[in-house]
Amino acid sequence: MSEGKTVTTLKKFDIFALPFQFTFGNNEKEKKTIIGGLISIAILIVSSVYFGYLCYLYFQNKVQPQVVSSNIFQKNSYAMQFEQNFIAIQVILPSGQNLYDFQQQTGKIYLNILAIHKTGNVIFDFVPQPLIPCSDSNLSGYLCFDSSKIGDGDNLFSLIYNPDDLELNQFNIVFGICNPMLIKSPYTCEDEQVIRNTLISYNTQITARIGLTQFNTQTKRLEQRVVKEPFYFDTMLGFYTKFHLQKTDLTQQEGFIIQNSNYSTYFSGYSRRDIFSSQSFIKSEMRMNILGAIEFFIGSESIDLNIQFPQFTSLLAQFTSVFNSLLFLGIISKFFAESEIISQVAEMQLKVYFKKSALFILQQIGQGEDIQREQQRGLDQLINYIKKQDFKNLGKKMKISLFNKIMYIFMGHMKKEEKESIQVKMFKQIVSQSNKALNIFEMQKELLQLKIMMRLILSVEQYAAIQLCGSKLPISSEMQKEQEQEVIQGIKDEESQFSNQIVSQDQKLDKSIEMKEEKQQNLQDKSQNNILSYNKEKQESVRKFNATVYPVSIEQQVIDQRKVNLQTKFISHLEKIDMIERDEVFFKTCLEKFLLSKSEPQSEIDKRILECMIGIDDQNCIQ
Repeated sequence: MSEGKTVTTLKKFDIFALPFQFTFGNNEKEKKTIIGGLISIAILIVSSVYFGYLCYLYFQNKVQPQVVSSNIFQKNSYAMQFEQNFIAIQVILPSGQNLYDFQQQTGKIYLNILAIHKTGNVIFDFVPQPLIPCSDSNLSGYLCFDSSKIGDGDNLFSLIYNPDDLELNQFNIVFGICNPMLIKSPYTCEDEQVIRNTLISYNTQITARIGLTQFNTQTKRLEQRVVKEPFYFDTMLGFYTKFHLQKTDLTQQEGFIIQNSNYSTYFSGYSRRDIFSSQSFIKSEMRMNILGAIEFFIGSESIDLNIQFPQFTSLLAQFTSVFNSLLFLGIISKFFAESEIISQVAEMQLKVYFKKSALFILQQIGQGEDIQREQQRGLDQLINYIKKQDFKNLGKKMKISLFNKIMYIFMGHMKKEEKESIQVKMFKQIVSQSNKALNIFEMQKELLQLKIMMRLILSVEQYAAIQLCGSKLPISSEMQKEQEQEVIQGIKDEESQFSNQIVSQDQKLDKSIEMKEEKQQNLQDKSQNNILSYNKEKQESVRKFNATVYPVSIEQQVIDQRKVNLQTKFISHLEKIDMIERDEVFFKTCLEKFLLSKSEPQSEIDKRILECMIGIDDQNCIQ
């Protein structure tokens, strides 16, 4: 019992259960049409091309990812590292020569470019360090921080974010007129006036190069983005520029089916703030003759960037939406499929139930002579003729326009006319009966009525007995061939038996003739003509006997009749009923037996059958 409950429970979870479906013949559960096939091929071609295009975009990284960016104010401390090439300084003189190269050539120092790493509240506690040429070969002519003096080593530097004091940890670059205390031998300072005349000019280019990072969605990689900020020296004012560096936390999600996440943190931007003061004020405060200074620190605002690359499943979802849109064209094929179903049902009804209407339609389309010819050959031939006819294109055969056909099949009405022809009325009735036959409620109604009628016809005892009734499957072709051989052999045996009988009868006749001849030898008044006449009569009687037993046309009937008798000798009534559908000889035999008894007293059922039969008495069939 427990195992049965387990199996039943498991079956309830089956999501692939096959629902009950009728078939359209040849085990086809769907009605397929030529129009539907053409539309399906067109949809498949368009869908395949579109799917290939989507795959090309996907594998070439041309599908735009979903990017979500948000600004966040950081509340916790953190540290950020950057490389030496992140910040670089270059000064170009009005002559176009690099200041650092010019000082190396002349041995005269014009400008002290110093770096200060502030990690506390008092900047004066830190010793300024001169910038050195950048180690990066792409930064020729630029000056960078010295990681051995103010960095972490290996060309790495650190900035710490403090939410309470943003400028507590910073890097400063100071541009000051040469101070002898900050240079070493063999270099000497140039005269201050010469320095001012040389450097303080709008043609002197001071450039701060900042190497930021950005994410490229095409290559799915981090790339460097270089920004150059210009500065100028003034005779009276000194600049003090602050760069609030902006951090980005990148979350990159990608994967073919299963997504993986990668995390990166980098400086992606900054905000610039310029402050100007008089050089005299700066000198009094800083105790240095400074033309300008640049300050770098981490700002309070950062970016949370989430980039989600589409999975292949999302590509399939996009394709499915377009594919479903194309399937909307399948409605056209569904109309044609429904029309064919109705046509097939109409054809079935005409061939099985409305046979007289089928004959009338064939007469209307000019096949009356063929019907009469088949009827003269036999009613079984007339039935076969109807079965071989094609009634699917009724609208065309009955000269119904395609528009009216569609309107009546799908809309239930035709264009109103003053006087409808008999073809239009017939077509309406056929379509109406076909739609009725496809109605499940009408089918159930007819089955219930049939059930009631069968139970009323049968007695209680008969109904109980039919519970044990049953037919059997048709015999195989090999068994049928064996039975046919038995029939032929039986007929041959009868032929030999009949031949022996004829020979014995001939011998008896010959003996009787000889005895009569002996007895009449002495009778001279009997003429020879009488003897010849008697011989002729004997031969004629033998000929008639042979013609009766062995006519050519009757011989085949004997074979057919023996075959039918042999096949139906040991089968039940239900099996004989089944044989009518598949055995033409047995059908013809049964039909002839019924028609031969037509003149005799018949039951009410026989009379009703004769009234409904086609080709009997009524040649016009339908008025």
